[in-house]
Amino acid sequence: MTQEQQHAVARVLLDALTALDPQDHAASVRAVPLALAQLESLVGGTDDEVNQVAFGAMTLAHACIALVASVKGVDRLDVIAALRPLFSEEVGRHAA
Repeated sequence: MTQEQQHAVARVLLDALTALDPQDHAASVRAVPLALAQLESLVGGTDDEVNQVAFGAMTLAHACIALVASVKGVDRLDVIAALRPLFSEEVGRHAA
């Protein structure tokens, strides 16, 4: 997977995040799939679609973490450590 492909997947994921509206679930249900449909044209027909999407997502996550670390003046590992509990809580909430 080329860096340009990774960036293209990251842009699609940003579009999907933009379409996601926590205040309007119905709108999100319609808009997010439309945004994610672009993934098919990027990775459809490849041998390992999941890997390509994962690399794009990692590219996006890395950029976001680097941005937050830079703005806050902390190490990227501190940002990652701060994110971990958020996802642990989400898992706990969805399991309850």
